[in-house]
Amino acid sequence: MFSQSFDAVMGIVVAINAIMMGIEYQMNEEDASNWQYRLLVLDLVFLTIFTIELAMRLSVLGIKKSLQTPAMLLDMLIVTVGLVTEVILPLYYGTFMQVQDDSNGS
Repeated sequence: MFSQSFDAVMGIVVAINAIMMGIEYQMNEEDASNWQYRLLVLDLVFLTIFTIELAMRLSVLGIKKSLQTPAMLLDMLIVTVGLVTEVILPLYYGTFMQVQDDSNGS
């Protein structure tokens, strides 16, 4: 299938993504507000990497075998949900790459 090196690199990318999600979750509101655009870009970078990885795996395994592999089904679900919620719906609603302005004047 794929080389051990490729799998190791993707494992590191997944770990870095998980760490970044944990940091984002632990941020207080002020820090999160200041970092909102950077975090959005970083989320899209990870989504792009995972989308490319999924496309590469699909091209090697083929659709039929991919649909029979639970790990591939999970990857497909996660990437599809990410693409819909982070790219497709924001493009449809005209909010792609926009961050919420949480300032309320106080």
